[in-house]
Amino acid sequence: MQQPEFLRYFINEEIFLIDPKESTPTATAEHQAPILVVTPEPPSDEDVALLGKIFASVKIPEKHWQLSSGDYNLSQHTHAFLFGGDHKGADLSLYEKTTIGTCTVIRAHSLTEIATDKLKKRELWTILKSVFSQD
Repeated sequence: MQQPEFLRYFINEEIFLIDPKESTPTATAEHQAPILVVTPEPPSDEDVALLGKIFASVKIPEKHWQLSSGDYNLSQHTHAFLFGGDHKGADLSLYEKTTIGTCTVIRAHSLTEIATDKLKKRELWTILKSVFSQD
């Protein structure tokens, strides 16, 4: 059975690119979340829940941040939070804003450390307010 001609115009946008090596679809670059969250290892469910609370505290919905524990490209994001790691050999200070290209990068302790240390939570809260202040 031949498809009607109009069907080729029905959806003419690229929605997902499917990498044959991966079993899950990945969003195209133009649909990246503005905030990148990088962890050295894939985060646990507790870590993801903590991230939800962290960003909710500054009114950032979950759809605006994206997790990565592998390769990433800062140019596709406006902000990046590096929890428990560094940016590809760059010597970044903890809890200070650094601009790399057009991305504001903040390095912080690991999520596990932040969850158990009030001082580290306070340091993170201070930089979050600075970065996402509602002037």
